[in-house]
Amino acid sequence: MRRRWLAAAVVAVCVLTVGALVALRYLDLAGTGEPAAALPESKRPDGPAGPAVPGDASAFVRDVTIPDGTEVPTGAHFVKTWELRNAGTVPWVDRYLRSYGGPGGCVSAERVPIPPTRPGETVAISVEVRAPDEPGYCQVYWKMVDAKDRLLLPGNRGVYYLVEVVD
Repeated sequence: MRRRWLAAAVVAVCVLTVGALVALRYLDLAGTGEPAAALPESKRPDGPAGPAVPGDASAFVRDVTIPDGTEVPTGAHFVKTWELRNAGTVPWVDRYLRSYGGPGGCVSAERVPIPPTRPGETVAISVEVRAPDEPGYCQVYWKMVDAKDRLLLPGNRGVYYLVEVVD
């Protein structure tokens, strides 16, 4: 009896995990009301694996401010800063991080500029955020785009912030 219960529990966990992964794949990360899989490939955060510009690449270096899981008070204003490295052979000019939204209700700009960055250089990119007025978790995803809002590194995971909003 105990083995049957354990086997049933393992199966249930596997089913829930697969279901959650499938659901995450179809989240409305672009804030359009459409699932990510229904967006044009150029707007999908999980689009084609290769860069839009040959030789283009980026690497996450670190969270400069607001590490994942940081507690922030309801309604608080904070600045999230990431450090990225231009890991490719293409200079970054006229580039932005674009918000693809996420759960929790944090409010921030839709796009933030990336300072010009030569290959091999690192750059700090900041976004001002306002926490929602209700407690909970808030997570917002960001990807690199050009001045025309074209996704540049669709195969990259992108960056995000994740905070716990508390009373």
